[in-house]
Amino acid sequence: MKIRRFGVRSFFASVGFLSVLACCIIAGGKLSWGNFIFQFHKLVGEATRTPHLSFEDILITIKTSRKNHEGRINLLLDTWLKPALPQVYLITDELDNVTQEKTGDHLIGTSCGSTYHRDHLCCKTGAEFDVFFAKNQKWWCHFDDDNYVNTARLVALLDNFNSRESFYVGKRSRYPGEYMDYKGHPYVFGTGGAGYCISCVLAQLMAPKVSEGSFVKTCQESNAADDCSIGYIVNYLLKLPLTESQLMHSSPYYGPETPEIYKEDLPEQVSFHHGINLGLFKNETFEPLFNKTEDPTGFYSLHCILHPEDKICSSI
Repeated sequence: MKIRRFGVRSFFASVGFLSVLACCIIAGGKLSWGNFIFQFHKLVGEATRTPHLSFEDILITIKTSRKNHEGRINLLLDTWLKPALPQVYLITDELDNVTQEKTGDHLIGTSCGSTYHRDHLCCKTGAEFDVFFAKNQKWWCHFDDDNYVNTARLVALLDNFNSRESFYVGKRSRYPGEYMDYKGHPYVFGTGGAGYCISCVLAQLMAPKVSEGSFVKTCQESNAADDCSIGYIVNYLLKLPLTESQLMHSSPYYGPETPEIYKEDLPEQVSFHHGINLGLFKNETFEPLFNKTEDPTGFYSLHCILHPEDKICSSI
């Protein structure tokens, strides 16, 4: 059976390659190399898709800063991050011994700078891409150090898509009808504040614009922030869509109108932002399990709703 399965895949790969090559010849060579690769991987992907995704197929990177290690990173380690750590890498501007001991080799230092200057943030995002390219996973997902990630639902979300095709999954940053603009040409992007995910095939198409330090130059070229520049590459340059997810949530103060979510629907959501207890949900007031002094972000309360068995929830 294994020999037969390999033969079928090889057959479809060959047919896919020849089909796309034929289309390129018929089109008089007008099919770009990027589109050639995209179409080829799409055909092969349809023939060879793995039926079920696991968390081990996803690489998560978190952009952070030395000044946030003690507060934000410790909060994440107390809640969702620690059990997920084998698949997560933290990209920072300066290492410290305490956080490095807690995270092992999953804390990666850079010389990117520690401010919110565009070049510093884009430098870190480029470093995130380089980690992904080195690890050879099916999916790369970016989150910020003020995100809570429901990893089980992240796997379920991405299992709807084929990593061997080009997918860019996230929350659209602006209202329908509103776009970012590059020299009069509109494009959309997924807000980094909610997190976004990119398939391995799409990441390879993006590589010339994002890897080995090139992403800073791309951000300067687009004259936009790091998450906007991801949309600039995918939606404007590659002409590929953002696959919008209503399960990924950014700050309640930014982006399109916040969704109506009931408390019982919390386990179905993929990501949350600091301030979950400050108005993210309109239909039902979020009732913290800890007081605001103990839990100003709402993450401990959220974590204990999703994982009441965790030892930090035993005192409730």
